Amino acid sequence: MNKVLIINAHQRYEGFAEGVLNQTFVDVAKEVFEAKGCEVKLTYIEKGYEPADEISF
Repeated sequence: MNKVLIINAHQRYEGFAEGVLNQTFVDVAKEVFEAKGCEVKLTYIEKGYEPADEISF
């Protein structure tokens, strides 16, 4: 099985850049890859992440 790591690096700015477009791209990409049988992992930079977890995926 192929694995896909999607990183949403958007930084939210209240009232100016909410991140809706980036989230839409992430949602569509996830849907497309899953439809092709890929295992998908999502990472949101603003929520924190652990590089070792990204590498081991």
